[in-house]
Amino acid sequence: MKTKRMFQYVINLRERIEETCALAKEQLAETQKKNQKYYNRRARTRELQQGDLVLLLLPTERNKLALSWRGPFTVVGKVGNVEYKVEMASGKVKTFHINMLKKYYQREATDDKKQNKSTRVLPELHVYWRMKMMRQKALQ
Repeated sequence: MKTKRMFQYVINLRERIEETCALAKEQLAETQKKNQKYYNRRARTRELQQGDLVLLLLPTERNKLALSWRGPFTVVGKVGNVEYKVEMASGKVKTFHINMLKKYYQREATDDKKQNKSTRVLPELHVYWRMKMMRQKALQ
């Protein structure tokens, strides 16, 4: 009699554990879908071409936890979907994830004499104007 109860208890326990596991898997799948939808709203795929100039996010010389953009370096090739081979200044070729790379755009040389200084907007005035416009919209 006692062995029957113990055997029945083990069978019931096993069924409850299986039901709980199934419920946990369903909840996990729902949460993954929700998180994927949230992530994909702003995620963008980035691709670089061979020969592109890139900046590389590297630790600073004084603090390995502080990062700064260094470069430009040249992309030598693509390794996988998101990894690129980059030629360093020393001539070595290293592989980096796309998250550590940013495309470098060369600045155009501008002559200060050609630039009309009266049309240039000072940053403080721009911020003041934006705040003024936001207040007007809030009052409407």
